[in-house]
This record gives sequence, C-alpha cells and structure tokens, in this order.
Amino acid sequence: MPRVDIEIARKIIRLSNEGLSYTAIGKELHLNNKTVSLWVKKAKELEKTRVMEVTGTDLNTRYTGEHHKMLLAAARGVYKSVSTPLPSVRESQEAGVLLEHQVLTGLQDMEGLLADRGVHVRPGEPGGTGDGDPDLLESMAARLREGLFQHIPELGEAVKTWSSSRDELRIRQSEVVEQVAAVLSQRRQVEGDAAREIASQALERVIFEEAGGLTDGESPGEDLAFAVRQVEPRMDGVREPLGRVKASAADCKALVADLLLWGGAAGKCGACSVGNQPV
Repeated sequence: MPRVDIEIARKIIRLSNEGLSYTAIGKELHLNNKTVSLWVKKAKELEKTRVMEVTGTDLNTRYTGEHHKMLLAAARGVYKSVSTPLPSVRESQEAGVLLEHQVLTGLQDMEGLLADRGVHVRPGEPGGTGDGDPDLLESMAARLREGLFQHIPELGEAVKTWSSSRDELRIRQSEVVEQVAAVLSQRRQVEGDAAREIASQALERVIFEEAGGLTDGESPGEDLAFAVRQVEPRMDGVREPLGRVKASAADCKALVADLLLWGGAAGKCGACSVGNQPV
C-alpha cells in the first residue's frame, strides 16, 4: 500500500469533489476505504477552518472600518460644537447639550450604514418605529463620544475644558448683565427687561471691541453708553473663561483636523473589535 503523501492527498480530494465514492477512489489509488475517508474528512475540516478564518477576518475588517467611520462622524460633531459662535448673553444652552446634539446629528448623517444594522433615523422606515429609533441613536451617540475620547484622550480633555469654560462663561456674562441692569434701573430709571436688554447689548459691544472688532461707527445712545461704562470694570470675570473657551476650542479643532487627515483613530476603545468581539 503506498504511503499517502501530499500529491496523493490532493488526488483523493479532487476525486472526492468529482463525486467518486470512497471505494472507487481506493481502487484507483490502491488505498483502503478508511484511508480515503480519513483524508477527505481532514480536507473538509481544513476547508471549514479556512473559510471561518477568512470570514472572520472579513467581518473584523468591515466592523473596524465602519467603527472608524462612526468615530469620524463623532469627531465632526465635536468640531461643529466647538466652532459654534460663543454663547450670547441671552443664550441658556449648556455646552454638553450642544455637544450631544452635534454628535447625534453626525451619527444620523450615516443613514445607510445605520439602516444596514437595523437602526432607523427617519420616522416610519421599514422595520423602524413610528418615530424612528431616537433613544437607540442617542445611546449610540453617547457611546461614540466615549469611544472617541478613549481613542484620543487629549481630545477628551480639551472638550472637557471647552465645555466647563463655556458654561462658566455663560454664568459670568449673566452675572455682569444682572449687575449692570440693576445699576441702570437705579440710576437711569430703566425697568427690568429693558434694563437687561441694554446691559446685554453693552456687554456684547465690549466683548466685540476687545476682540478687535469694529462697531458700526454710530454713537451709542445715552443709556447704552452708560451701560458700557458699567460693564468695562466688571469684565475680569468674563475674560478668563472666555480665553479658555477660545484656547480649548482651538485645541479641539486641531486634534479633530489631524484625526480626519489620518482617516482613523489610533488606540482602542470599549467598542473596538478583536476577533469579532468588543475589546
């Protein structure tokens, strides 16, 4: 009986694939049926393993690619957030709410990818709920933000500084407006909301001029000019968080720009894939 080498093994597999029985293959190659059966089974097991490895690699590659696309969408949301004009003295939106909204919007822009995963952006989509999947999308957006900052801790720190500084700026601006409005009410006989409106205009004018902006050239009215004089000595509490907002926003923009140039994030996060499973 000949020893089964690689060439004979290939012949066994080829003949089996052509539909020959183990007995017929054995007769042609002068082998017993058990030897033929053993080699055919080994070949099938090896092929199954190869297919699983290839499929697993393909799935892992696809998941990683889609994961990075979502991270880039989250990064664009961060960029839009920190690029939003500084809060006006009349604005009450918290920085965290703005960030959540922009990242969620970035995720929703990936409508096709989400639909492939059974997540529906628009109301009434096939397989979706009557109003889409808002809760699921919000949860995914929160996970994306968390994952993005795990990939790029420096970005997470910059966003944290930007967010806290922006919220502090709103508070400081509001304090100045209320103080100046109180002085207007006492000295200029201007009532509540009207006083706050003049104080708000005065604060915006001072911030604009300190940033190097030029006014329209028209002289302010008497009440506004008085309010501007009241704002100027109260600006220290506004300047410090304002400077931090601008500096941290610039840091965030630079980090996101680098990420977009690279087309992906280094490192790992809790949602990254290793062997088709989250890390």
